[in-house]
Amino acid sequence: AVVSTQSGHYGRDSSKGVVSSLCPRSFLERQVAQAREDNIHFAVGVEVEFILMKDGVPINNQHFANGPKLTEESELLDEVATALEAQSSACRPIEVLHPESGPGQYEIVFRYTTNPVEIADSVITARQTIHAISKKHGYQATFMAKPFPDQVGNGLHLHISCLDAKKGNSLVPGDQPSGLSEVAEYMVAGILKRLPQLVAITAPTPNSYRRIKPGFWTGHKASWALEDKESAVRLCLDFNTGTVSNVELKTCDPTANPYLAVGGLLAAALDGIRSKAELGPPAVGPVLPTSLTEAIANLEQSTFYEEAMGKDLFKTFIEVKKKKVPTATLR
Repeated sequence: AVVSTQSGHYGRDSSKGVVSSLCPRSFLERQVAQAREDNIHFAVGVEVEFILMKDGVPINNQHFANGPKLTEESELLDEVATALEAQSSACRPIEVLHPESGPGQYEIVFRYTTNPVEIADSVITARQTIHAISKKHGYQATFMAKPFPDQVGNGLHLHISCLDAKKGNSLVPGDQPSGLSEVAEYMVAGILKRLPQLVAITAPTPNSYRRIKPGFWTGHKASWALEDKESAVRLCLDFNTGTVSNVELKTCDPTANPYLAVGGLLAAALDGIRSKAELGPPAVGPVLPTSLTEAIANLEQSTFYEEAMGKDLFKTFIEVKKKKVPTATLR
């Protein structure tokens, strides 16, 4: 039997004719369905960072919002955009494709949707498409969290907001001191509560923990703050209205399985709403795991994620990661 992550009968166990208990996409679909049962629509967007290299070296030394960095690779980037637009059944529309902070680094942003499964599909489609087109142009694309120790790493920034499923209005902005509504505060508190375990899913390689450090805009504590890129959970302002529009999880990188990452995020968010979790003060929280070994140990103790993911998927994920850690290199 083959577990599929895209197209056709998603996650079907061909030997039994049922959805496989190991299907990551089905896990995400369950979280979306459970939220809707509670009259919640989660809207999710994503920013995917990657580095273009030639013979293992970044193709340029230019930085964020640099014009030549964009124009010099316009042929490749235009081809990526065109190819992704042609795959609209498996990819959300592109909002922006632009130069990022690191040498040779670019970022592609996909439009928000109230169907989070489409966001995860978009990440898979983008990674495969960018790899293929980069190779065609004689380059290598890397989505590795921290390919170079002295440069910025690649993130998979997940943006989440919640809406009233019946009325369609955002439940994020509010009159609490945080700038959030009560419901949104519960959501953020739920994410922070589970983050020491969730990070094993959103930062799933030993190399991921080279990126999650102070000073790298990734968040190294389970904390929140308004427009603070050093916090793991950042409250993002709509500068036109002056209100909080969405919440960004920064402790995620492109090596993560997007179905598991988004599913794990939604599970924590919904649990926070259901339990009316209390949001603590900003910029305060426990230090997150500093290695995959530590993160996996945290996750292994989580009955919450075992129940949310299902025992088979939960145990398999942990065992695979345990076997990879001893042989993995940080490079």
